[in-house]
Amino acid sequence: MDAYGLWESWRGQDGEVLRTCCIITTEANEVMKPIHDRMPVILPPQDWDAWLDAPVDKIMAMVTPFDGGLIQAWPVSSRVNKTVDDDLDLIRPAN
Repeated sequence: MDAYGLWESWRGQDGEVLRTCCIITTEANEVMKPIHDRMPVILPPQDWDAWLDAPVDKIMAMVTPFDGGLIQAWPVSSRVNKTVDDDLDLIRPAN
C-alpha cells in the first residue's frame, strides 16, 4: 500500500537535510473520543485522487472523522512517547 501525506525536504541552518511532515486532524469519531478529542484525517483509497486534485473548498469537505466501524483501538506501551523507540512492540497491546 502506498502512503501519501504532506511533507517537505529542506536544509536547516547547519546544512542538514530535514524531512518534515504534518498530520491533518479533525474531531474524533466514536472510537477515538475516549482517547482524545481529535484524530488524524483518514481518507479511503477511492478518495485519494480527489484529495490531490481538488480545490481547497472541496478538500475541506473531506476533513471529517473516519468511519468508526472501520478502525479499532487498544492500549499500547507508554514507550510510544519516546522518539528514539521505533519497533513493532510499540503497536502491540499493552498488558
